[in-house]
Amino acid sequence: MLNFKKGDTLTFGKYYQENSAEKKLIKWTVLDSSDDKVLLLSKYVIDAKPYNSSLVNTTWERCSLRTWLNGEFATNAFSLQEKNLIVTTRISTPSFKHPFRVGGGGLTSNPNIVPGGNDVNDKIFLLSFEEVKKYFKQNTELNYVLKAVVPWASDAIINDVAGVYPELKCNPTNFAKSKNVYGSDKEGAWWWFRSPGNTSQMATSTMNGIILYHPGVEVNDTTLGIRPALWVKKEAFYTDDEKREIAEKEALRKRKLEEERKRQQVAKWKNDNLCQYCGNKFKGVFSKKCRVCGIKKDY
Repeated sequence: MLNFKKGDTLTFGKYYQENSAEKKLIKWTVLDSSDDKVLLLSKYVIDAKPYNSSLVNTTWERCSLRTWLNGEFATNAFSLQEKNLIVTTRISTPSFKHPFRVGGGGLTSNPNIVPGGNDVNDKIFLLSFEEVKKYFKQNTELNYVLKAVVPWASDAIINDVAGVYPELKCNPTNFAKSKNVYGSDKEGAWWWFRSPGNTSQMATSTMNGIILYHPGVEVNDTTLGIRPALWVKKEAFYTDDEKREIAEKEALRKRKLEEERKRQQVAKWKNDNLCQYCGNKFKGVFSKKCRVCGIKKDY
């Protein structure tokens, strides 16, 4: 598969799907592609875990879910060869500016800026809210659905409070259901993003394709699902024929580079009145020969 398109389904690694006794291939959806790697998001909610093991102020950098994804999950889901094909990525989680803050008498219009934490280097991560907006389309025509979820929000501010992204709706595996993930096959499962909620004890999530920017979900909630994301080298998905084709093209590219390097080197030697074959000086007055290789000057 030399071409990767957004929405393609790939398999990579193995994890529990039907039960905790047998691992099966993990299905992934392609979100993005660059020259040599693809960004994948698990096609299903594969497990249920808290964002953080305790209800304290936290960020993606410090949360227990990040530790689990890059530790226990990575070890269980991927072979050593597969882990070497996962690209370590610089992960930035922007601070989140919520348009509302809970005040003494209710919601106020004071913006609430919650820190996203320091940048980190991860192999496996969760999507941020910014990445959701980049890779998924909001459907404002479905805003009427939001009124049932946030009935207090006026039509003027509802897009500042929540949004409908139908493509985010995702079913849980039977294994995730056994872990008491919130949701169903009909409604889809709730699952985490790495972005903060309206306090550092909250994190953003989606339910049935709806994202609540305010207030988020308490980080120690154990019923939210997990959809890991990761960048993987494209070579992980090439067939043997494609690998040979790529190797041949790479070998041809290197040969052309070497030929061009040699051409430039010979041109420089000639310009410096040196032997064009080895770059050394000539000897003799009339019949000049190279002092090293003995070849007569022929230019």
